[in-house]
Amino acid sequence: MDGFKLAETIRYIDDTKLKLGKPDPQFLIRYENQLALNSIKISKEITPDLQNSIDQVCKNLNLESNLINAYITSSSEIQAGCISDSKDKCIITLTSAVINLLSNNEINFIIGHELGHFLLHHNIEEIISEDSSETFIKKRAQEISVDRIGLLACKNLDVSIRAIMKSLSGLNEKYLTFDMRSFLDQLDNINPSYQDLGQFSSHPSFILRVKALLRFSLSDLYLNHIQEAGGSSINDIDKLIQRDLDKYVDMQIRDDINKDKNVQTKAQQNYTEIEKKIIHILETKVKPAVARDGGDIKFEEFKNGVVKVKLQGSCSGCPSSTMTLKQ
Repeated sequence: MDGFKLAETIRYIDDTKLKLGKPDPQFLIRYENQLALNSIKISKEITPDLQNSIDQVCKNLNLESNLINAYITSSSEIQAGCISDSKDKCIITLTSAVINLLSNNEINFIIGHELGHFLLHHNIEEIISEDSSETFIKKRAQEISVDRIGLLACKNLDVSIRAIMKSLSGLNEKYLTFDMRSFLDQLDNINPSYQDLGQFSSHPSFILRVKALLRFSLSDLYLNHIQEAGGSSINDIDKLIQRDLDKYVDMQIRDDINKDKNVQTKAQQNYTEIEKKIIHILETKVKPAVARDGGDIKFEEFKNGVVKVKLQGSCSGCPSSTMTLKQ
């Protein structure tokens, strides 16, 4: 089974497969030209250990290494990325801060994680709206999927967890003991009522990612991959992860999505033409703008020439919200 088919077998349930778009074919060329001018390309001659990591990851994922070009960029930020415009090639970037912080095996997890976006075609999927509630759920789900691919890439749960914890904290082994149980116990300090703090983030919190990866490591698919028997079905694992994400992040936003669908259905039947126009403006003009700052806006009613809306997320209680509405 090649890497693309392997990735599809472990795609997380909310990482819905979308139609592939047609990106600008010149974008990747221009992007790599810029990298070639201002960073170091990973190769066996210049960075042999890092090239060995890429080769090992590709072997574990049944992927041809010639599909990948990887570069090291100079930065104090702990970042990695993957860019692709087709199924035939991708570019991986790793900052110097990541390389200096992590061990070779931990870097394997990061490389595998980024390659997951390539294997699942996340970069070339057609997304209707970058700022919609559905898109934020989808983007968080993508990170759950590619963490799984990172685990397959390094074949070691402890290594994967260390990579995540070190990336979160910026700390090395001198200050961390990698006590996963104590780390997950931090969830006990979180009040699930404040879900709006993570609703407009493209990534789940690190602690939820760790818990999701731990659950996946107990699945039949993963255990079979490392040639061990047993495990729970991937569908049961996904439902547990979905429950975790709903508890701390997604439940309110899922409820809002369902309400919006009901509102849209009623709108087609009951709203006047002017109300339909107002809703269209809110959805296409106002909502994307406030979503960029972590907010949301919902239509309530139009009465006596006055539009009533409900502000959510970071817009709720924001002193600038009145100015935003006026603009």
